[in-house]
Amino acid sequence: MSTEREPPVAAYDRAAASRILARFGAAEPFGRVGDAVSEQFLGGARRVDPQLTPLVAASGSHLTSSQLDYLSSRMRLCRSESVTSATHTVVWHDSDGVVNVTHCGPSALGAVVPVVARETTLAMWRALAANEDARPAPLSAGDQVTMAATTTDREPPETFRVGIDTISRALVQHAYLAGQTPYRGPAEFARGLRDSAIFLLGLDSTERRRSSEYLALGIAVLDLFTAA
Repeated sequence: MSTEREPPVAAYDRAAASRILARFGAAEPFGRVGDAVSEQFLGGARRVDPQLTPLVAASGSHLTSSQLDYLSSRMRLCRSESVTSATHTVVWHDSDGVVNVTHCGPSALGAVVPVVARETTLAMWRALAANEDARPAPLSAGDQVTMAATTTDREPPETFRVGIDTISRALVQHAYLAGQTPYRGPAEFARGLRDSAIFLLGLDSTERRRSSEYLALGIAVLDLFTAA
C-alpha cells in the first residue's frame, strides 16, 4: 500500500500559476533581449511590401456597416463617435512565409507597427525555441492540476508564446490612437507605451517582465527599421 498522498485537487489559483510561470521566467527563456535582435532570430534582411486596402465607412460615419451593427447589437451604450477604428486592412508575408492580415490607421504610423510587431513576436518565439537552457523540467502532478484549472495553455513555454502574441496585438491596436498622442514615429510610440506602464496594469511580476522584454525588443527592431 502506497503512503504517497495524491496531489490536491486545485481550483482556479492565479497566484500558484504565477509562481509556476515565475520559475520558468527566471531562466531567461528568451535569452538576453539584445542578443535576440539579430539576423538569426529576425529571419534576415528582406523587403516587405504590405498591401493596404481602405476600409469602406458607412454613409455619415467613420465606422463600417459591420462595426455599426456590432455596436448596436453588442455595445448599445457605446456611442459611435467614441470608437476609434482602423482605416486600412494590411496584408503581407512575414519572415516565416505566412500570410498576415491585420489593420492599421488612422494614425500616420501606417503598416510599420503591425509588420514589426509580428516580426518581433516571431523573433521572440525563435529565441524561446532555441534556448535549450530555459526548457523547463516536467511539471509535478500538483502543478499540472493547478495549471489545468487556471490557464488555457498548460505548459509554461506555450503560455509565454501566447502572452507575447497578445502583447503584439495590443501594441498594434493601441497604435490606432497614436495620432492622439505626442508620438509621431513608431519607435517613439512604442517607447511611450513602455514608459506609460499601461501594459503592466494588473500583471504579476512574471507578466510584467515578459511585457517589458517584448517592448524592449520591439523598440530595438523599430529603431533598426527606421534607421535603415
